[in-house]
Amino acid sequence: MNRNTVAGILAVSVMLMTSCERTESSDDMNLKELSDSFVCPPQEFGPYVWWHWLGSNFSLGGIEKDLQAMKESGIAGATIFNVTSDVHEPQHGILNGPWPEQTYRSEAYWNALEHAAEVADELGLKLGLHNAPGYATTGGPWIDERRGMQTLVYSVTGIAGGKTVSINLPEPEMPMDRGWGTHSRATLYSDLAVMAVPEGDGAHPNSVLDITNAMDEEGHLDWNAPDGRWNVIRIGQAPSMSSPHPLPEDLIGKAMEADKMNREASAYHWDNVLEPIKEHLGEYIGRSFTHILIDSYEADWQNWTCGFREEFEKECGYDPLPFLAFSFSGKSDESCDTFDEDMKKVVNRLYFENGWNVAREKIHAAGLQFYWEPYWGPFDTGTGAALADIPMGEFWTDTD
Repeated sequence: MNRNTVAGILAVSVMLMTSCERTESSDDMNLKELSDSFVCPPQEFGPYVWWHWLGSNFSLGGIEKDLQAMKESGIAGATIFNVTSDVHEPQHGILNGPWPEQTYRSEAYWNALEHAAEVADELGLKLGLHNAPGYATTGGPWIDERRGMQTLVYSVTGIAGGKTVSINLPEPEMPMDRGWGTHSRATLYSDLAVMAVPEGDGAHPNSVLDITNAMDEEGHLDWNAPDGRWNVIRIGQAPSMSSPHPLPEDLIGKAMEADKMNREASAYHWDNVLEPIKEHLGEYIGRSFTHILIDSYEADWQNWTCGFREEFEKECGYDPLPFLAFSFSGKSDESCDTFDEDMKKVVNRLYFENGWNVAREKIHAAGLQFYWEPYWGPFDTGTGAALADIPMGEFWTDTD
């Protein structure tokens, strides 16, 4: 090693030592500031809470007292939830409330929400709103069966082949929302396909026959059936009837979950969420009103939407209907495992492309942040956490 090399190493060492000394000094200062901020945190770093507005049971005076108590307790902000007045399922509600005119999105409701934003602004607090009534998931009274979540339905008819079969195929049973205090049955239905699945050993999805053209619009089938026993599967699409929950009592039976895999339905939902907020709270957006939340996914599992068959074929290279018919007839083989994974992959993609990405775009365009608990649904939690401005989780404790 020559003299110049040694001198160079010594010079670099001195520079590193000097740099380390400055860094340590800076770190000491940062640690003190950090320590002080833990002892007395600045307001913007305080906790946020959920603020449940129970049915129509809220008042302007109560709003002021709640916000003042939050301020005095070191709370930095809150997310408003419009839920049933008795807090939890099954949404029975409390009778004889003192403010019956304050139904969801009434003039009195918007006046109260604007008052909350005004008081929060004066106190330096931040507010947001859950996008749907209840605490799950994305929907409201503006969503009907056409824009609601869609699901596959089917009926199975066993026949003997080797002859021309002329029968009426039963329409599939329509879905019913059996939860959260409502029991509404779907009325909207459209046929997708009629498939014939051979019975017996050795059947495979590739042996399923598409006989859709053999059924007329009234559900009558005329089919020259090959020899053997067959299960004729009439497959259709219908609304799942899933609804947000737990709803303010004036909305029970009047609100549906939006189709998460349909871009038009998602955009329609978010426009109905955000446009009235911009109209009534515009001056507070970005000041005291800062975010929109999607709470935990509790909307059941959606497995279909308009155009799903084409999207599946485009991504996976084959028709999903024979595999679905094979499964609906009670059969399975190794190829069905691959199909199941392909279904999950396409559903996940469409949830993001046509659902959650639309939510983020619309919320940001309105000048708000996107808060989200992205789990429990038929989509990838990690991708959802990366999409949200503020990803959220929850935990529960009990006495066990």
